[in-house]
Amino acid sequence: MDDNLKVPRAGEGESEIQLLRLGRAVSRANGHFSVMIDQDFTIEWASETSYLIFGWSTLVGRNMTELIHPDDFELAARSIEFHVDHASDYDSKFNPAWRPDSTSIRIATAEGDYIRADVQLCNFLADPEISGLLGLGRFGRDLSDLATAIDLLGQSAPLVSILPVLASLIDCSVDGTRTQIVYWDDDVASVHAAAASEDLPDAPSDLLQLARETGQAQQRLDLLSSSDAQATDKFGAVIVVPVQLPGSQTIGACIVLWSEPAMGLISGPQRLVHQAVRLTALAVADHRAKAALRWDIAHDGLTGLLNRKGLSETFESQEDPAAMLYIDLDDFKPVNDEFGHEVGDLMLVEISRRISEAVRDIDFVARLGGDEFAVLCPKITDLSEAKVVAERLIQSVAQLAKIGNARVSIGASVGLALSDRDTDLASVLRSADAALYQAKAQGKRRVAAFDQPGSQVI
Repeated sequence: MDDNLKVPRAGEGESEIQLLRLGRAVSRANGHFSVMIDQDFTIEWASETSYLIFGWSTLVGRNMTELIHPDDFELAARSIEFHVDHASDYDSKFNPAWRPDSTSIRIATAEGDYIRADVQLCNFLADPEISGLLGLGRFGRDLSDLATAIDLLGQSAPLVSILPVLASLIDCSVDGTRTQIVYWDDDVASVHAAAASEDLPDAPSDLLQLARETGQAQQRLDLLSSSDAQATDKFGAVIVVPVQLPGSQTIGACIVLWSEPAMGLISGPQRLVHQAVRLTALAVADHRAKAALRWDIAHDGLTGLLNRKGLSETFESQEDPAAMLYIDLDDFKPVNDEFGHEVGDLMLVEISRRISEAVRDIDFVARLGGDEFAVLCPKITDLSEAKVVAERLIQSVAQLAKIGNARVSIGASVGLALSDRDTDLASVLRSADAALYQAKAQGKRRVAAFDQPGSQVI
């Protein structure tokens, strides 16, 4: 290739620009290039792929020190100096087939950014026909994010920590792209991007939906000429890669790749992308499994309400005063005795639904065990306000229920107690239970409130 290769500029033929983009994408996908430098680090010759990969119109005559990232310069200089200093040793000590280990360095592109490359230097300084150092390079892959992602996954780190690292890994693997990872938790989408990929457009909802429904990658390669041009700004193409969770057909996440030139996504299989997809699948699956486990630990298996542990965690998270309703069903044992435990369980599920509908939207309902329930009512500081909730609950529970062929009517008694920041859950439950005992003693289907030094019916 001519050393003075001209890169097509704005205003030149669109076909030339597209061909250059395609050539650069293929070169970067294949990733191989070579340069010849003298002992002063000046480039004497560069392969055609060097121009395509790095975008320079000329490389001959440039000094490598101008192109190497400042943070990598010392490493690169030591490698070059080693080969210069040991030029005379090659013929006597090294096998002709030997090639040195590669050095990972970042090399400047014409656009002003850097591309990581793995470079091997082969010493031909002693050869009178060549008299130079041949640098054999390939488009590098920064594996630090891969190691970090695996480490985070092994530590069961939260998704908010893992997904940006995986997005960054994909950015390193597919040159010229910016990456988002979208995952769904209870059908609510959450988006995480690589650190260098902020202020990206919203991922196309139609492509995300298609990817979730079909399990197939979706792409749009004409963004700059479409109605989405303003929203997508400089991006020419977008591709959505679905992530299937292990052992299922569920699409738990999608990787969204935004490319500046439309041709930037035309490349061969990217090994690190595939690894990132697998790690994303494992991370999302692990997140879901832990979320399900956390839910099981904090909820009653029969009714789906909070259990005692879940109520305790919820109570501890409250910063405002609250009221506690302690509920015991009246005459529930005869239901089990007459109709059996299966009908009894179904009745408990129905009662749970009725309690949940009777209380406020901000209240928390728990099943403490057997036929005992509790309701935590945040921001209630007056017993009369708590009584309104309790009476509405009692009326709802008392309605006749049809469970299969059985018609069942039971009641509920409620004890009330107030709590503040200095009250622990055990204390407020004891107070509400004492009030409940008083309500039962007064004839059931009643509300009683705990009022120091004892409880009174209200």
